[in-house]
Amino acid sequence: MKKILFLHGFFASGQCVPAVALREALEGRAEVLTPDLPTHPQMALEEIRNICDREHPDLLVGNSCGSFYAQMLAPIVGIPALLGNPHFQMTKFLNERIGIHEYKAPRKDGNQQFVIDESLIQEFAELETVQFRYCNPYYKDKVWGVFGEQDTLAHFESLFLEHYNHSFHFPGAHTPTADEVHTWYVPLIEKLLMKYPLPEDGIRYFQHFKGGNYRYIRTAFDSETKERMVIYQALYDEMRYWVRPEKMFFENIERDGRIFARFTEIDK
Repeated sequence: MKKILFLHGFFASGQCVPAVALREALEGRAEVLTPDLPTHPQMALEEIRNICDREHPDLLVGNSCGSFYAQMLAPIVGIPALLGNPHFQMTKFLNERIGIHEYKAPRKDGNQQFVIDESLIQEFAELETVQFRYCNPYYKDKVWGVFGEQDTLAHFESLFLEHYNHSFHFPGAHTPTADEVHTWYVPLIEKLLMKYPLPEDGIRYFQHFKGGNYRYIRTAFDSETKERMVIYQALYDEMRYWVRPEKMFFENIERDGRIFARFTEIDK
């Protein structure tokens, strides 16, 4: 059975309306994972990464801030994504809401309050500056956006289309209703799962910008710094194995005024 990892919005939880609607709509056809994400973005990204390592989902589906995370992670974890009303400027959203708030849906730990302060905003600001650093040509067709025509919070379709090729509209607001999830999100999810199945062996292949091809083996942790590293193998000459920091492996670089991926994912 396919697995879908749903990433909720900033004020929401894994029990929000879209999450529950997805689980109900796909029951018996796909397992929908709907975790409660931490408020702080670096912690949220690490939690998502850990879930991907453990559960190996076939698709990421986000809403709002969850789409902000999904966009950054899709080319790193190698999973297609559907971004619902992605919010790419969380700092502006948060600056207008400094103070104590309550989540709009129940959370498993029972803690319903959280604080928006300057330190939290700064965390998002640091991520915003690098959020498209890992865009890879291989994912231009594998990351889709779906935008509510009545959305009054996020208006980032034009920015999305600077990096990806497929956007869709639905006649709703920022957070889709259960009916809108059934009518608009589920068909797109089913189409993504059918069009871009993950390789059964889980092996990924990349081409370095200088031309060599490589087999991506897995990520690992540096024993001293806990930094994520990529272990990969050259597919030429002596077939040597190499290790490189994950951020460096997946980042885009600039050479002679051009920006491009250091390693571009390719089909076998």
